[in-house]
Amino acid sequence: MSTPPALKELERKTKGVLVRLLGLVLVGVRRRAVPDWSSGTPRVLFIRHDGIGDVLMSTPLLRAIARARPNIAIDVLTFPGPAEALRGLPFLRDVHAFSPGRRLTYPREMIARIRRERYDAIIDGTVRRFVDGKEFGGRVKAAMVLLLLASRARHRIGMAGRENDFVYTIPVRASNERAHHSRYTASLGLPFGVDPSTMDPQPAVALTAEELDEGERAWAPAGGDAPRLLVNISSLNDCRRWDDGAYATALRAVRRQRPDVRIGIIGGPGDEVRATALARSVGAIAMVPPLRVAFATVAKASVLLTPDTSMGHAAAALGTPVVVMLPTGHEPLVPAGVEGIHLFGEGGQIRSLPAERVERAVLEMLTRVTRLSSASTAR
Repeated sequence: MSTPPALKELERKTKGVLVRLLGLVLVGVRRRAVPDWSSGTPRVLFIRHDGIGDVLMSTPLLRAIARARPNIAIDVLTFPGPAEALRGLPFLRDVHAFSPGRRLTYPREMIARIRRERYDAIIDGTVRRFVDGKEFGGRVKAAMVLLLLASRARHRIGMAGRENDFVYTIPVRASNERAHHSRYTASLGLPFGVDPSTMDPQPAVALTAEELDEGERAWAPAGGDAPRLLVNISSLNDCRRWDDGAYATALRAVRRQRPDVRIGIIGGPGDEVRATALARSVGAIAMVPPLRVAFATVAKASVLLTPDTSMGHAAAALGTPVVVMLPTGHEPLVPAGVEGIHLFGEGGQIRSLPAERVERAVLEMLTRVTRLSSASTAR
């Protein structure tokens, strides 16, 4: 049985008062000057528990910190899925994965582990933003406050202007809220000398040769060496879900115009039936691989068609051109640093996008890719 809204609000306010009192008792409201990061080997923990796409959009910040301060050792604490996406990145020392308890609480063993690591600084990677008409990250949650206080880190860095931001010893005031989400998040790098306006916003994914080979094998049933169109149908958010009938209409039209193109339909766990049915209806192959093999199939594709999900940001990281469907208002969340066509649906969802518009965008991107490939061959 769910908790009534009135009780939830009372619980939130009570918890907020207790958290602030705890902060005053333990550490007061002290602020600290930004230290000299150039001496020694400071150890920094970045915490971001969000979807895979959001965490991938944090990788430009982490890479920029590593470039600005190469002596710093950077670890990340996140959910298991994003942790898998971050595996192998050369600018990270370690990635800690945790499965949260009720209300995003941290397991006691994870808190103990963070204490043992004795980090010099911890960055709370949550930022305040407005998406789909809702505010996210407007307060520092009690579990985060308790983890930061329990960590014994001398420097606690986070975005100012949020409820419970007293916990930060170095609060950061961002002035670029309307910038791309990667640059906005990169404001958290200001204490390390990162300039969000000049930072490379392209996300990062590191695949091994073996994983890339698995991606190639996943494409093998499509046959031939013609351009490959990978179509991602998976989305956990209803406002970012396009109807299967619309996919079928657009892809049949693409096939009529470009019979040479090989089409792959990819989905996440639970999408096997949908992916298989759609693939059969348009003469494509279906794939539902593990996350990193899915990334490898993106790397081996010529073009990716996707709703606004982690796959678009993986494509940006891997240099695969993308046609992405997003709700209007999601402009700061487009894949950054890669050739792309961005389609925006009205009414806070992408179902309003007509199949003909998506078809034209895919054909245009396939033409661009073919032109670029021909130019590269000529050189």
